[in-house]
Parts: sequence; C-alpha cells; structure tokens
Amino acid sequence: MARLESLLQNVDRFHDAWFPDTRAPNAVQSFWFGARHPREKKFFRRLCQEFGPVLAEVQLLARESPTSLLEEELDVAAQLRLAIFLDQQSRNMRSQLDLAEKAEQLQEEVEMSIAACSELAVSLARRVLLRVTETTTTPATTPTTPTTATTPTTPTTTTTPTKTKATTAELLQHAAASAAQLCFFTLVLRHTQRLPEIKEAERLLEELEVLDLQDAGPVVAAFRKSNAEALARLEALAYVQEALHEHEPEQVVSSASSAVAVPTGPGASQCLAPACKSQDFLAWVDDAAAWAKLATHPLCAELEEVLASHGLLSSSARLVLSYSGGVDSTAHLLLLLAVLRFRRRSSNFVNNNSNNNNNSNNHSDNSNNNDNNHNHNNNNFDSSRCVSGRAMDGPGLSCLLLCYPNRDQQEVEGEMQWTRWICQKLGVDFFVYNVRLTRPHGDVGSFGSSSCGLTREEYERHSKEIRFRMYRCLLEGAPEGEGAVLLGHHQDDMDENRLDHLMKGHVLGDCEGMWPWREIHGVQLLRPLIQQRKSEFFAVLSAFPTPYLRDSTPGWSVR
Repeated sequence: MARLESLLQNVDRFHDAWFPDTRAPNAVQSFWFGARHPREKKFFRRLCQEFGPVLAEVQLLARESPTSLLEEELDVAAQLRLAIFLDQQSRNMRSQLDLAEKAEQLQEEVEMSIAACSELAVSLARRVLLRVTETTTTPATTPTTPTTATTPTTPTTTTTPTKTKATTAELLQHAAASAAQLCFFTLVLRHTQRLPEIKEAERLLEELEVLDLQDAGPVVAAFRKSNAEALARLEALAYVQEALHEHEPEQVVSSASSAVAVPTGPGASQCLAPACKSQDFLAWVDDAAAWAKLATHPLCAELEEVLASHGLLSSSARLVLSYSGGVDSTAHLLLLLAVLRFRRRSSNFVNNNSNNNNNSNNHSDNSNNNDNNHNHNNNNFDSSRCVSGRAMDGPGLSCLLLCYPNRDQQEVEGEMQWTRWICQKLGVDFFVYNVRLTRPHGDVGSFGSSSCGLTREEYERHSKEIRFRMYRCLLEGAPEGEGAVLLGHHQDDMDENRLDHLMKGHVLGDCEGMWPWREIHGVQLLRPLIQQRKSEFFAVLSAFPTPYLRDSTPGWSVR
C-alpha cells in the first residue's frame, strides 16, 4: 500500500507540473502541443528524468498486481489522474529519442511502453466512467403485489438501478478535476483510435463546452476540434471499409422501367449545360432512321472496331459506361447504342439499307408495297431487340453514375433526374452509387481544415478504390477478358493532363489514367475514342439532340 501511495504522490507532482497555473487551471500551456522551443524541450527533459522512473514503476506494479490500480480503494480522482499521467508521460518519452545514442532501439522500447500504458490508461478511464455512473444512478421503485390476505395492503418496493452515462458535470465533481484535466482525460479515449471511445470523448467535450466554465473556452475548443477531426477520420475510414466489402451500386433504371417525366425545377435547369435549352431532346429516339444515320457516323465505325479488337462484342461480354451525364459520356452512350443495337443487327447493316431502297424502285407494285412495309418497320425503334440494356445478339451495356457530396445538393438531385431520364428514354440499365466521402478542403497532408478527416491524397485514393469496387460489381460474372469499363476521355483531356504534368514539374511520358487500354484494381479500362477531339462529341449531340450536364468536376481532381 505504501508503494502505491508513493506512486500516487508522484502522479500528483506530475499534474502540478503539467497544469502549473493554480490561479487559472484551465489556461492553455504551450508545451501541451509538443516541445517546439528550447524552453519546452528543457521542460520535457526534466519531465522524463523525473517521471520516467515513476512511469516504469507503475507499469511494473500493473504487471505484478493487474487489478491493484483498478480496485475501489483507489478513489475516482486518483484513477482519473493516473490515467492522464500514463497517457501523457508515456508519449512525452518520445522527446528524448533525438538525444539517445541508440535511438532506433530506444524508439521501439518507447512505443511498446506507450502501447502498454495506453491500454492501462483506457482501463482506468472506463473504470472512472463506470464508477461515476454507479454513484449517480437514480433508483427506480417498482410496486410489489401482496401475496396473502394477511399481507399489509401498502405495496412494498424494489430498487432497480436506472443506468445512465456519467455526465461531464458529474466527472468534474466526483473526480475533483478541472476542465483542462477533463480534456486530457478525453485524450485517453481518443488515443485508442476506436470509434466508440472517440464518440464518448466527443460527448464529454460537448457537455463541457455547454457548461461554459470560466477560462475553459480555448482549451475546450482546441480539444473539441482535434477530437472532431479524429472522429471524422475514423468514421470515414470505417465507411471506406464497409463500402469496399459490402456496398453495391443501386439499379435505378432497367430496360423495363416505366416512363419518367422530363426533369423540371431549379436544380434540373441549373445543372444543364448552357447549350441545352431545347425541349425536343431525344424526340428522335423512336425513329430507326435517325439511329440508322447515327450508325453510319465515322465514330461508330471506329468504336465498333475498337470493341471488336478487344473481344467485347460477343453476347457474353459486359460493358459498363462510366456515366456522368456530361457531353463526353453522353456522346459515348449514343454511339455505343448505335453500334450495339443497329450496326450489329447484321454484318452488312448499311448495305442492307441501300439494297432495300434499290428494291423499292425495281420491283412490281406488290413488291414495292412489301418493301415499303419493311422500310416502315425499320423506321421505328425496335425495343424488342433489347434485353436488359443489350442488343439480343450483343454484349450487355449498363451505365454507372457515381455521386459525390461535394456540390450543391439541389444541383446533384437535378443531375440525378436528368441521367435517370436519359437512360430510361434510351432503355439502358442505369446504376447509381453515392460516395459518402466529403472532399477535404485543407492542403494535401493537412487535417486542419479537412471536412472528412482525410487528407486530399487519402480522399482521392479511397474514392478511387470505391469507384473500382462498383465497377467490379457490375462486371461480375463476365468471362475473363470480356468485361470492360468504358471511359469518355479524348485528346483534349490528354492535352490538359500533359499541361498539368508540366506545371507540376513532372516529365512527360506516362500520363496517369490516359492509356487507351489499361487494367487497374482488376478492372479493364477502355478509352475507345481517346484519339478524338471533344468537338466531335459536341457535334454528335447537336446532330442528335440530347441533353447533357455542365462540367462540375473540381479543377484539382485527378479522377
């Protein structure tokens, strides 16, 4: 017992050094945030010399008698102070690594000590919260019905504890702690890097902020900010793992979907490109003559040749168009449909059309009538040729829209309405996945102003992993080599990429993401019209009026 009392006295001395201003116990101390100046480095050396042995003695006692520090004879205040000491002083020992001759070996020892001290500190913190909860539990009375005629009529009661969480006010009272000490107590929970503990720390800090204690505002605000960032980061990482292992795109439109109304409202008009003002969009879609004309477009011939060269025109193949609703992906969608539903009807689609016209001039009246009937049938969109977004004798085609919560919600909803309407009008399977990662706003590698707890680099990496997970979901079941994701990149994109590389001082050569054919994360990526200019796609959508969305991709994005 004397040994434990001596240790606790030393822990109290540490608290006197760590919280030195007795007149303003909540005043922020510069050394709380690290030894950045000579004066602070000298202070940390003194802490390590004076309390390093105490730290080692506490760990030894914990190993010899694991429950001694958690027993109830050690009061709540002592346990709270001990938890803070273990959490902080174990990390303070890192400041001595630069002075050590065998820093690498010592670093391993320090990190092992931090892990052991953190585990003990968390156990103490849980014990503190439980004891304060039990101390402040409100009994509830439950009437007991008399069992015999001789039993008094006045009902007896039994006490059932009503469990609640310890509040910040109760912790301050029962642990005789200052607001600053309670902030460091929440740091014990935050250092676990586990969601339940960090959420508990967030609750305590929120309550502490509401109490509005004298001179506690700055320290509480600083700890709340750091804890909120840690919480956002863990929630983001937990979501990433869930998305990568459990989530799938949602099918919004199938080839059998009922008609939907043309999108209206502020959001729908806000997201459209300025050139898209016509109300006659896709009025031509039911006219096979229009599709026949589109099928003779040189871009269709090039697209068909590229798909054939990669073995992607068989009925077992699966194609996924990365669809944003912009001019590039929308033009690709029209061209793909023209190839799959019209050019693929027969190997001599164009020749058959010209033969029909010749036959109508050379045959008898009866033959002319038959040919006219045949041509009339060809002038209507043959939806029976399409099953689940495919021509009956061609590959399956679906569109995937990935939504990010980085822009105005009204505009995002408008984009969703338009892309859904376009795919429904064209009879294409349409899938959507909402990426629940908010774009960070701070500098790369900085958490200070990040809105999702991730650095920009991490955000790009994880959003890319999620994107490819959704691609794989839609390509699942395709024979090896017969599934691909189609991207609408073109020469203008390559030019921008090269310029971006030059501005960043990178050498030319491998422009990331701009290869015509590439495998990434187990997904075959195909950019079939990479050699074309964007102006060609504008021309297609002008000749065959189809709405497309304005480009809202952030300038910094590398997606």
